[in-house]
Amino acid sequence: MALSLIEKETIILFNEKEQYADVYVHNVKLKRKLDELSKERPDEVRLVRSDSESVTYQIPRSWINVRPPKKMPLLTDEQLKKKREHFMQIRKAN
Repeated sequence: MALSLIEKETIILFNEKEQYADVYVHNVKLKRKLDELSKERPDEVRLVRSDSESVTYQIPRSWINVRPPKKMPLLTDEQLKKKREHFMQIRKAN
């Protein structure tokens, strides 16, 4: 029986002692990326388990990080107007 979207989890598991993290993945794009990395860097990325829907890889713990998106500055009405005019000029030129 196929899993629902909410059941298709990505789990990253590591501890403070070991230098590797386990990454359990259902996401197709991430599975593909990990597969590519395991071929490019077999000494660092290792396939641990695979089934019809998910994979588990071990990757260096140092690769795990959290990055918030960049904050976009709030523009004044005047700045927005100038940007709009600038893009309209570019559009007309093309």
